[in-house]
Amino acid sequence: MGKMRKAFQVLRSGDFGFFGNRLKKNVYSTWDMELFELPRSGLPDVDLPSEYVVRKADDKDLEGIAAIWPESFLAKGSFSRSTLDVVKKFQEETIGCHIVVFEGEIVSFVFLKDAFHWFDKPAVELAKGSTHVAFRGKGIFSVLMQRAVDDIDPQAMILGQVLKGNSSSMKALRKAGFVRVGLLRTRLLLGNTKYSVVAD
Repeated sequence: MGKMRKAFQVLRSGDFGFFGNRLKKNVYSTWDMELFELPRSGLPDVDLPSEYVVRKADDKDLEGIAAIWPESFLAKGSFSRSTLDVVKKFQEETIGCHIVVFEGEIVSFVFLKDAFHWFDKPAVELAKGSTHVAFRGKGIFSVLMQRAVDDIDPQAMILGQVLKGNSSSMKALRKAGFVRVGLLRTRLLLGNTKYSVVAD
């Protein structure tokens, strides 16, 4: 009876220990992100000086992307893998990447992911992206986001999700023309993931 009571107390407290909490997160978890959508017309007119080149990335660009890959994008426990390996692995999950090059160096990047599963309709997410710290505040990322979706099906939704409180990312999205549409709620239950937009 003592063991049963102890187990019940653990369940009520939610204190499962490190490995227990890891297991719990894989069984059930839920979280909200700020959700933005890019209208397909009437976008603000943003551009960059001619010395900045915006283009699609290829495999030869991965090292340059890794060089400016933010530490915050490195998952906990990935210390045994190089940043380049992390970038290569992430690339495999995407449908493309666009970069901004200045004097031969990559100064900004953004990856695109298929987001059809969010709403069961054509959608693309502007996934991980960043700009070299020395080039921030110049509007580079806003231009990059617009250019990255030029070739996307005009019927597809263009989406971006941002952590609550990440004011710099939200500012960049708005500057590119994105409009906040609510919160994207993600629910993970027994390996199955469901998405919904909720009012806040």
